[in-house]
Amino acid sequence: MKVLFVCTGNTCRSSMAEGIFNHIAKEKGTEHVAESAGIMTYDGLPATDEAIQVLKEEYNIDISNHKSRSIKREYLENADFVFAMTDMQRESLITKYPEFADKIFTLNEFADLKGDIDDPFGRGKDVYKKTAEEIYTSIMRIIEKL
Repeated sequence: MKVLFVCTGNTCRSSMAEGIFNHIAKEKGTEHVAESAGIMTYDGLPATDEAIQVLKEEYNIDISNHKSRSIKREYLENADFVFAMTDMQRESLITKYPEFADKIFTLNEFADLKGDIDDPFGRGKDVYKKTAEEIYTSIMRIIEKL
């Protein structure tokens, strides 16, 4: 099973989600794998310092080698599920790639939770911690469903 996490820049939320998902999947002994991409980004940007620090300190997950990727049709083709961080991102993906609408959800929607995962970019380490906690909670629920 392959999942794709999508946010705006692929340097905060979706990069953290990819790292968290792959860590949990490995711990649980599943063959699930995650990748990530951004709707409005360039290829090759690193994850933010705060995203790297929070995942390392709070979850012992290393995403220091992460490089951003701009969304491409092939990423959606190869994914079993696509998880956007916000409803607006989900709608943007469905508008641009309507043929994949049946496998595009928001992260919280698929986890049976409410609301969007807000962007922590530029808002400090405490906001990143809160965002990582929300993502972790949602991913734990998603992995149980898969």
